[in-house]
Amino acid sequence: MSLFLIGALGLALDGAQMYAHQQMARAAADAAAQAGIMSIYRGTNATAPSPFGTGTTPAAFTCTTSDGRTPCVYARNNGFGGTASDTVIVSFPTAIAGVSNLSSGGVAAIAVSVQRTVKTGLMGFLGSSTSTVRAIATAGLIASAPSCITVLSPVGDAALSVSNNANLTLTNCALTINSAAPQALSVSNNSTVQATSIQVVGGDSIGNGASVTPAPTLSAPPAADPFANVLAPAYSPIGCRANPNVAIGQVVNLSPGVYCGGISISNNATVSFNSGTYILLGGGLNVANNVTLTGQNLTFYNTFDATHPFGPVTLANNVTATFSATTSGALQGMLFFEDRNVPAGFTDTFSNNSSQSFTGVLYFPRSALSLSNNGSLGTRNMAIVANTVQISNNASLTIDLDLSVAGAPQKLGIALVK
Repeated sequence: MSLFLIGALGLALDGAQMYAHQQMARAAADAAAQAGIMSIYRGTNATAPSPFGTGTTPAAFTCTTSDGRTPCVYARNNGFGGTASDTVIVSFPTAIAGVSNLSSGGVAAIAVSVQRTVKTGLMGFLGSSTSTVRAIATAGLIASAPSCITVLSPVGDAALSVSNNANLTLTNCALTINSAAPQALSVSNNSTVQATSIQVVGGDSIGNGASVTPAPTLSAPPAADPFANVLAPAYSPIGCRANPNVAIGQVVNLSPGVYCGGISISNNATVSFNSGTYILLGGGLNVANNVTLTGQNLTFYNTFDATHPFGPVTLANNVTATFSATTSGALQGMLFFEDRNVPAGFTDTFSNNSSQSFTGVLYFPRSALSLSNNGSLGTRNMAIVANTVQISNNASLTIDLDLSVAGAPQKLGIALVK
């Protein structure tokens, strides 16, 4: 009976001790894994005094009792790793069972295993003098769909409007609408909207045979302007070029530079744009009537000054344009870049059987984007940021984001996944 009582008492006391150590182990592993993945997310894992995980597939390591590497420090701060009876192992799995959306670039996950050998008390009388506690935690960079279209206006119904047999299709990316109005998203008259996700700060109006997939998430938090920190290109208006006014079947090459009065092209012209930055100083880009445009590695910066009034981008009446954005430098990815100080109320227009294949960002933070009358706009990799967006009258806007391309945008979050 005495032996039984000692065993029962030992089980209770040692069990409580083991439970406390197990909870400490769990807290230490969680803290170490989360601190490690946060350091990877911020890039400080490569710049800290004791860097870790800087290779494409870094090797696992075991922490010493005074290790300065971030996961080791956080395990130690939470009670594990400071003595020889503890073992803390940091590894970098490339896949996690049940998780399909790890980041596709660099180090995407970190696992921390902690272990401690604990001496038992009264249980020793029953032949068990030590016991082992273990815990493992895994944290990852989780990729969610980036936003291919961001509508910045914080007010107004139909901030994004799709109507009259128009179609908006976004593959591998999201739609974000910042307007808090009751009908911020308006889809009507047999039109369709499809995206990976749809986030609306306000409400929606969907009717008259329209369809929206998936169902919008309403009352979502507003999104920040994703390009707010991109600096506008510097330029001087001194010696700027006059508007070339290309017309009547001309075939020409245009070179980058500052164009006072913008660029106008019309009437069966064919124009190739040489690589570089085009400063549209007043006048904008005005293209109409059976024109063909081509160019690679381009940025159009649409601006104005006191003597050159602002003009929007207009491509109308059977215009075919194939453009790709600048591929390096401060303007990388920016195809159309609107001056953030332009007066409100302008509309950038793509309409009347015009077909545009653009790779890059269409950035119109102060203006509306209008696609209408059998116009088509889109390509494999494109993004739109505009004050408002209207798609109507059999127009089609299609973006198919290729996430496998190196440097493709990913919206990353941090999660403790196991």
